[in-house]
Amino acid sequence: MHLHPMVLPILLEVAPRYGIRAVRLSRDDLGAALRYDSRHLTRKLFEGVVFRALTAYSAPRLAAAHIVTADRVYGMHQTGHVDERYLLALIGSLPSGVSEIYCHPAEVAPAVLAAYQPGY
Repeated sequence: MHLHPMVLPILLEVAPRYGIRAVRLSRDDLGAALRYDSRHLTRKLFEGVVFRALTAYSAPRLAAAHIVTADRVYGMHQTGHVDERYLLALIGSLPSGVSEIYCHPAEVAPAVLAAYQPGY
C-alpha cells in the first residue's frame, strides 16, 4: 500500500482491521537519483527535503504499529523517466536490504498524455 502522510492516522487506525502490514514510505535515495540523472535538479532537491521530513514523521509511527516498510524506494525522483537504462543501472547497484522500485509501466503513452507529459 502507498502511504500519503496526511492519511497516516487513518491508516494506523484501520490497518489491523484490514490486515495492512506494509506500506511505501518515500525513501528514494536522492544521491543515487542525482548520480544517475541530474536533470530536474530543483524538483528533485525539493522532493528530497519534503520526502525526508515526511518519512521522519511517519517511520516511527509505522514501526510502533508493527507496519513494515522497504529500506529504500527508487524511482520517485525519476518520475516519468524510469526506462530500461535506469532500471539496469539501478538493479546493478542495489545495496543489501529491502528495496522497492517505484514505477508505472506502460507500453505506449496515450496521445492525450504525451501532449501534457512528454517523455513520460
